[in-house]
Amino acid sequence: MLILSPVLMPVSMLSVETLNVATNELLGAALIGEQWDSALQALATAAGARDVALLRVRNHKLADGRSSPGFVNQLEACLNGQAPPNSRRIRVTANARPGFCIDQDHYSAEELSGDPYYQEFLRPQGLFWHASARLAADATDELWIGFKRELRSGSYEREDIRTLDQALINIKAAVRCARGLLDAETKGAVRLLQHRGDPVFEFDERGHVRHTHGFADRPGQPVHVVGGRLVAGDRRFAERLEQAVAVATGFPPRTALIALSSTTGGWSCLQLVPLQGVARDFFRSSVALGVLIAGATQKAPADLASLVTHDIFGLTERELQVAALLSKGLSIVDVAEVMNIKPGTARIHLKRVFEKSGTRRQAELVSLLSRLLM
Repeated sequence: MLILSPVLMPVSMLSVETLNVATNELLGAALIGEQWDSALQALATAAGARDVALLRVRNHKLADGRSSPGFVNQLEACLNGQAPPNSRRIRVTANARPGFCIDQDHYSAEELSGDPYYQEFLRPQGLFWHASARLAADATDELWIGFKRELRSGSYEREDIRTLDQALINIKAAVRCARGLLDAETKGAVRLLQHRGDPVFEFDERGHVRHTHGFADRPGQPVHVVGGRLVAGDRRFAERLEQAVAVATGFPPRTALIALSSTTGGWSCLQLVPLQGVARDFFRSSVALGVLIAGATQKAPADLASLVTHDIFGLTERELQVAALLSKGLSIVDVAEVMNIKPGTARIHLKRVFEKSGTRRQAELVSLLSRLLM
């Protein structure tokens, strides 16, 4: 027996113009990394659906996604493996047509009535019907959009699909534009970080190296790219480097700094900087950059944090000494006494340290110095 409810309320006719307006909102959200909730909800409403999900699929497995507010918890359950097996990932992604497809393209009524994902997961939440389309694909990933309509609203009809297919051109263009602009942003950031000629690495959301700039992977380097990952030349720093990359590419992303030695005895610092925009992972753009800065000395420093501070912020020897003493808990008066200078002179050095490190108070500076090394 089929377990499908009758249609209780009609769905309004879809409009290409309304869908295009909502698509422009989606593009804006992708570029600034904000206002996803309202943009996705507007797109879902324009498509006659309750919710919409943007999905990344890798080898027919859900890798990442963004959704309108009403489907956030359900999407999280799918990502964490807490939902029933979703047969749509195989049936729909493996048999994708150029435009939108609907449930009836891949399931019979009998199959829908007995499918656990539809009956045990979607139906209790009032959802059931889909209109899905592939937005982009490469050798490893596919980007999909899926509109989710309430059970009581009835399934999508062929006329609806014709309208959605007309809007699909602009949705795909928005995806290409978003990715292109995000990549252009990344290139600009790379150029800024390369101003000293230091090697720069681009990382994806999995912590893999997407691209390198100005880096020659030779023996004796403090880091190497192996199997798409950045590894330490000196094994003592292997775990610390992995943690630093995870911090910069994880959630919430944070800047990370790590001092590294090479097998030839030199010291370098790797600075990892997250890139702005929460849509970067979904649009397969770089989510973080790493810049490898050669150390000021070839000798092993007694204080690695001092080496990092010196090279990252460009502190003078006096400024570095002030910062190091403050990080050990000394007051500015005690710092002046240790350095045999006047307290006023010590405060001038401290002011310059604030300016160069981007901090405003002594507590902020000490906190920053305490986090310099992973």
